[in-house]
This record gives sequence, C-alpha cells and structure tokens, in this order.
Amino acid sequence: MLRTLARPLMLDARAPVKPLFLAGNVVLGFTLVVAMHAHAQNTWVRVQGGSWEPDSQLVTELKAHLEPYVKATARGRGRELKNWTEYIFQYQGREEKGQKYILVNAICRRDPEWNLEKRVIFIFDGGPCFFNLRFDPKRKQYYDLAINGYA
Repeated sequence: MLRTLARPLMLDARAPVKPLFLAGNVVLGFTLVVAMHAHAQNTWVRVQGGSWEPDSQLVTELKAHLEPYVKATARGRGRELKNWTEYIFQYQGREEKGQKYILVNAICRRDPEWNLEKRVIFIFDGGPCFFNLRFDPKRKQYYDLAINGYA
C-alpha cells in the first residue's frame, strides 16, 4: 500500500540550500586553481637513459632562472617565443668530455606517438615552438641555446 503525505513537501526559501552550491563552487574553484597552477608551472619530463641523474634541488635551480634567460637571449637575437606556459620541458643528465650538464629540450606541440620519458625529441624546424639548451650544474649557468627556425 502506498502512503502519501498529507501535504506536499515545500522547501523553505530561508533554508540553507546555498552552502551546497557554494561547496560545489569551492571544489570547482580549487580544481581550476590547481589545474591553472600546474599549467603555469609547465610540464617537466625526466628522460631516461642519461649518464647521470640530476637531483630535485638541481632541477629546481635549473628552473629558477630559465624563463628570463631564454626570453632575454631570444629577444637579443630578434626572436619571439611562444607563450611560456605552452612549453613542455624534457631534461636529461648528460656528460661530455668529463663535464656534466643537463640537457633541456622545450616543445610546444606534442605528438601522441612521442614517448617523452624514453627519448629526447629533437625537431629540426618548427620555429620557436622548439628550443634546447644546456645547464652547467657546477657554475649554475645556461649555455648553447638553440631556437629552431623554419624549414
């Protein structure tokens, strides 16, 4: 037997319904802030197979002044880069003639077939969407910045 209410259910306009929506907005807002922060921080991908492994402190030092160095150097060469937040950065610890360095490779387009963790993706044209450079961990200096041109 079905029972019905003697009177219809009415929501009181003064009832605290708003916090439910506010909670949803807070979660959504928090998610957007986290996503924007992650995007603003770029994506950094360690590439396997290097001759040595940079520790997290060294990678933090590398990141600290990379953007102003690259932008100033590019500007000095009359080059304009893409929006910095568009770049994905690969890095790998390498050694040449007994000198350690960190190779940094920046790309602003990603092919789904590229396995960024397995190999450094070198593109030979594509303009300022692609650039690479080296970082000397002893001197804390960037060098050999190469910004791609167009084919």
